[in-house]
Amino acid sequence: MADLETKGVVLLDFWVSPFGQRCRIALAEKGVEYEYREENLGDKSPLLLKSNPVHKKIPVLIHDGKPVCESLIIVQYIDEVWPDCAPLLPAEPYARAQARFWADFVDKKVRPPYADASHVFDACWTLRYACDIVWLFFPSSPNKWWAPPDRELPSVAQNKWSRMLSTNSSLMIYECGTRLWKLKGEGQAAAKEELIGILKLLEGELGDKKYFGGDAFGFVDIALVPFVSWFYTYETCAGFSVEEVAPKLVAWGKRCMERESVAKTLSDPHKVYEFVGALKKRFGVE
Repeated sequence: MADLETKGVVLLDFWVSPFGQRCRIALAEKGVEYEYREENLGDKSPLLLKSNPVHKKIPVLIHDGKPVCESLIIVQYIDEVWPDCAPLLPAEPYARAQARFWADFVDKKVRPPYADASHVFDACWTLRYACDIVWLFFPSSPNKWWAPPDRELPSVAQNKWSRMLSTNSSLMIYECGTRLWKLKGEGQAAAKEELIGILKLLEGELGDKKYFGGDAFGFVDIALVPFVSWFYTYETCAGFSVEEVAPKLVAWGKRCMERESVAKTLSDPHKVYEFVGALKKRFGVE
């Protein structure tokens, strides 16, 4: 990735993103001053597209014009570039490996519903653009296509599109919703048990320790703690109590919230719930 015309430390982020919050917490723990730039995920900035041309997503940390992508990689980068205070990864190699394992587990198993929704949205955007070209060569084609809401495309057949979902597009959005937010509709019980199992597994790894790494707040804590503000949404949508199934995990979350870096970063749980509700309506997952 090429150097960008930015100075100092810049973070491209989105307010509710737990992945971006990881970076904010790590920067706060290190006492690093930085410029925060809020991204509109429906209309991504040229800087975001240039700094993360592969995935085109937040967060991106730009340090003296050099972009670093993917939240866990960013947190490790922050730890290595500013090593003099608040080490985030253990010094001992095996402990570091374990921390990376559990942070990766969180990355793969505990995800908010919008995390992949943007990719599906982009896929539908690409689908429509491809259909524009098809329509250009076959204007009499009787197919019904989907125009993604609130998006304006450089289409030569703009007035020929309806907002009607085609069968394939409907299925794409439905699968997106059920995969990302599986706590509604068919498979609700199984999805609920899967989530509870993940929380219990994490609680088992935490055990009686203050933090996942022991007495020091560190890498795994930063990977997981942004999801604490999503617990209310999990509970409300799935109809269970996180505290009942994983009381030690909830107590750990409260301890983390006593840290200024965490308390000033995490989103209000009710605002997260409102955001998820709006997202579900947008993608027809009710």
